Amino acid sequence: AQLGGVGPASVGAAVSAPPPTMALAAAMTNYDHLYRSVVRIRSASATFDWLRPFALGEDQVSIGSGWCVQVEPYPLFATNAHVVDDAGQVSLQLPMQSATYWDAQVVAVTSEFDLALLVLREPETFQQALAAQGMVLEHLRLSERVPSMGDEVVALGFSLGSDTMKFSTGFVAGSEQVFGNIAVHHSAPIFPGNSGGPLLDATGEEVLGVNFAGSVYSDIICYAIPIWRVPQIQSLFWREQPWAVGADDWRRMQVRVPEWEVT
Repeated sequence: AQLGGVGPASVGAAVSAPPPTMALAAAMTNYDHLYRSVVRIRSASATFDWLRPFALGEDQVSIGSGWCVQVEPYPLFATNAHVVDDAGQVSLQLPMQSATYWDAQVVAVTSEFDLALLVLREPETFQQALAAQGMVLEHLRLSERVPSMGDEVVALGFSLGSDTMKFSTGFVAGSEQVFGNIAVHHSAPIFPGNSGGPLLDATGEEVLGVNFAGSVYSDIICYAIPIWRVPQIQSLFWREQPWAVGADDWRRMQVRVPEWEVT
């Protein structure tokens, strides 16, 4: 859905991104570690025909992005709520490891902030598959600072549902209210499939936000959820489900905002 010219990481004609500065170009050699952190998320939801309610609907598949928030005691991934909403089946892929999709489960979601947390249904098998290839899953470090106007940023994700991760560069334009919440306004182009992917600083070392929407008028008017929203939902999840349990024991926790003032 779109509101006021803004939609979920989804719209805009292709416009060339500004060329990277020398500082950003120098940092590009440090991006390899991100292949071990950013995942491709596939969500399948059944369609329903109100005119033919007896007919079995076909699964509608959509692609989004996500990234690793923690590795121990179990892998935990962040994405947008709208990436996994109404999905009957969610799976994720680490393309650098293989084309295999691993079943995942949504364990916390907040529609107000458009954030969700996922766990793997078979984390040990996933980790063993990585180890067999000499790989390890890495979590991304959350920034403790608020990005400033003019900061160089990098957006990562699976643009247009691509099989391989793509990155784009831009700058922080400022902050803005989008859908009633504060958002980081930046110019790193994002497209369908980028939803849930990280917005990082120029070095690729710290996450500044979670990409979620773009303007219908330009692909360089883009928005990210401030990164401090992630620890908020993460701390509530830890409090409610602090144990590392099996796939049959996880509960899907709906995080709701009690008062609008907290947004």
